[in-house]
Amino acid sequence: MLLVGIAATIAAFVTLDVIKHQTKAARASADSAKKSIEALIRGQRGWILIDEIVPPKDALRVAVFGERDYMIPLYFSCKLKVFGLTPCRYSMLGFAFIWRR
Repeated sequence: MLLVGIAATIAAFVTLDVIKHQTKAARASADSAKKSIEALIRGQRGWILIDEIVPPKDALRVAVFGERDYMIPLYFSCKLKVFGLTPCRYSMLGFAFIWRR
């Protein structure tokens, strides 16, 4: 009886190890399928790229209280490029200002 119990325990641990490896393989397969679908969606989606941002030509600085104090106008023009296989619609518009020295 003791030998049967030991053999059953060993068989149970081997079975659990096999299940563990199968679970890892299934997870890797699901992750790669998810990445593939995301890449397909990104390839089909319409994208808008800001190609060039141009400051106003007529006035770069506007004097406020003299020559030393000035403000930069808060408008600009930009060129957009639209690419992708489907039409573009914007659902959210936002700006980020990055200050670099």
